[in-house]
Amino acid sequence: GEDGAIYWKKDELARVIEEVEGFDQVVIADLDFKSSQRIISAFTWEKIVSDYEEVFKG
Repeated sequence: GEDGAIYWKKDELARVIEEVEGFDQVVIADLDFKSSQRIISAFTWEKIVSDYEEVFKG
């Protein structure tokens, strides 16, 4: 997520679909890059273990 995703509430979905259909290739590429970076940084075993250690250590 964060700025690499499109968020909406269920009553806004039609509006969001119309909005994203108008995105140009630059905006799409930017979202693609940001979402990929988020996945790379947030979903590693090191990060997951670290987060669990914080929970269990208090």
